[in-house]
Amino acid sequence: MNNFSCFDNLEACIFDLDGTLLDSMDIWQEVDRKYLASYGIEFDETFSEEIKRLTFNESAKYFIEKFKIPRTEEEIMEDWNQLVEVEYRDNVQLKPGVKEFLSYLASRDIKMCIATACNKTHALMALERLEILPYFTFVRTCKEVGKNKEHPDIFLRCSDEMDAKVENTMIFEDLLMALEIAKKEGFRTCGIHDVLSSHESEDIAKICDLFIYDFHELKVI
Repeated sequence: MNNFSCFDNLEACIFDLDGTLLDSMDIWQEVDRKYLASYGIEFDETFSEEIKRLTFNESAKYFIEKFKIPRTEEEIMEDWNQLVEVEYRDNVQLKPGVKEFLSYLASRDIKMCIATACNKTHALMALERLEILPYFTFVRTCKEVGKNKEHPDIFLRCSDEMDAKVENTMIFEDLLMALEIAKKEGFRTCGIHDVLSSHESEDIAKICDLFIYDFHELKVI
């Protein structure tokens, strides 16, 4: 059951991007499908499950090691950037209720930032086009921090940069592993339903203070 008291004395919120604020995870699955097909490799949905927790660089390394792609990490990342740039710049949309909820947090002077494994250029393109970039103090990426979300570093750095206590900071995420890490560090947590992580929804709901299917559910706070 959702515990809305977790919003009491809330100082800051840290938002994941893909699958949390943006309805974008299917874009990356399609990129994986097309890229592997160009090398005659059949796509398996378990690939997306394995790499969604990795940084951009780690995902490129994974493709080289697992599929023997004859490209360097830098070349693979550039290939991917070209495939997805137009989607972030022109097409990807917010999940339902996002803008209203961000406006609500801003009205309460709650600090907000983004912690993402996404390419920063792509993230900024989408956030600016969708007119929500001004809500965030900054956008921090796993690449900048040097650790993926199997580690708490990006969350701890974000809370530190916002000068917010961990226990008064809430993490919004669609990834079970990241939510488990955040919970262990003492953050408040809100799990977000996403199609690609729906198989983890039951486990996410069990460990989080809140679990929502879309941000309209938070109108009750």
